Amino acid sequence: MALVPALDLRPAHNDAGIPHAPANIEAEQALLGAVLYDNAAFERLGDFLQARHFYEPFHQRLFQAIETHVRKGQLAEPILLADQFSRDPAFE
Repeated sequence: MALVPALDLRPAHNDAGIPHAPANIEAEQALLGAVLYDNAAFERLGDFLQARHFYEPFHQRLFQAIETHVRKGQLAEPILLADQFSRDPAFE
């Protein structure tokens, strides 16, 4: 009698691959909204989360702007950032 593993952890041989990483736009929006509402929440994220982890390109740019403001000790508020992104087509 042969032993059969309960869970096969070997990588699947799928040449097609995944076209893109899984994304949850609503979760990204919620996270960005929380950080904009309370900049102290950014400190609780740690250094793990980076702009490149966001799926939506505008969210990447917005997170980078928030990070830049917070690390400089400046306030990252929607009104202040709106000026910076006023010419960004994704902002509209």
